[in-house]
Amino acid sequence: EESSSEAESSEPAQSDPEDVYPPDVPPDLDDDPDEPPPVSF
Repeated sequence: EESSSEAESSEPAQSDPEDVYPPDVPPDLDDDPDEPPPVSF
């Protein structure tokens, strides 16, 4: 049972690329290196 729980947690993490970067940061910021992203803040 424990093994099943672990596998489930790992699956969504890899399947969700959005988890890597917050949706709050639009691609527009990435285009503007002059302006640091709100992530730092």
